[in-house]
Amino acid sequence: RSIVINVPQSQVFTMVNGFERFNEWSPWAKLDPNTRYEFKGPSQGVGAFMSWTSQDAGVGSGSQEIIESTPPTLVRVKLL
Repeated sequence: RSIVINVPQSQVFTMVNGFERFNEWSPWAKLDPNTRYEFKGPSQGVGAFMSWTSQDAGVGSGSQEIIESTPPTLVRVKLL
């Protein structure tokens, strides 16, 4: 899949370089508005961590952590 996003690269990077605004762009957020989230570590960049728990089988439970961040071009996430 691909998509064209007509905003500056730095704006997209800021949005995805942390998890606190994840539900503004995540397609899973709409599947279960009752999903519970927990955030740990820094709010942006390497070490930012988010876990979620949902009773909806389409959302499930899990966690993810930013393991690499190179402004403004790369955010690498490890899905756990």
